[in-house]
Amino acid sequence: MKNITIVLLLVCGMFLSLPARGAVTITPSIVQLPTAAGEDLAFDFVVVNPDGISAISFQTTVSLTGPGTLTFDGPGSEAVSSDTDYWVYDNSVGAGARDLGGNLYDFGDGADNPASEALFAGDIVARYVFEWDGTIGDYIFSMDLSNTTANSVFNAVTWNLDALALDPGELTPGGDDWFTVSLIPEPATLALLGLGGILLRKRSS
Repeated sequence: MKNITIVLLLVCGMFLSLPARGAVTITPSIVQLPTAAGEDLAFDFVVVNPDGISAISFQTTVSLTGPGTLTFDGPGSEAVSSDTDYWVYDNSVGAGARDLGGNLYDFGDGADNPASEALFAGDIVARYVFEWDGTIGDYIFSMDLSNTTANSVFNAVTWNLDALALDPGELTPGGDDWFTVSLIPEPATLALLGLGGILLRKRSS
């Protein structure tokens, strides 16, 4: 009986750890981590399971919560369109990244060329770039999968929208639609912060 219980727990754990179902699974891939205030946090959404589809357009919508301010860099995010690993590199006039307000952001690419293009594992499908204000802590990014007809989809053909799934990958803790990035300053910055604190204490005493 004890062995059966252990097996059941393991099986349940496997199912709970699976990402949300979708035609295409993507995972966040960190390309740049800031080490001090004013530097950029940048991550790509990279295809890990293309499920054999081709598409003509793409959309993701993400929300952000955290202890400090991450200022969205639209032009930096749109620079993905010049990357040779970008899934629609030869198929579009360029990606559009928008700050929708309320810590909500989207990245989309309409089809300049109506011909579809195949998806492959390793393709970059979106890039999000933010400038960090230096506040230490965990920043949580959630992908809006609640309405797959508009918020986070591939448009395989004009009448067939394929839902996305998010696999948080190594950025844990996370769920099937969110992931966490922990931001801390570089050691030199921490040392300066500590020294500043000591000087303030001496001055106040």
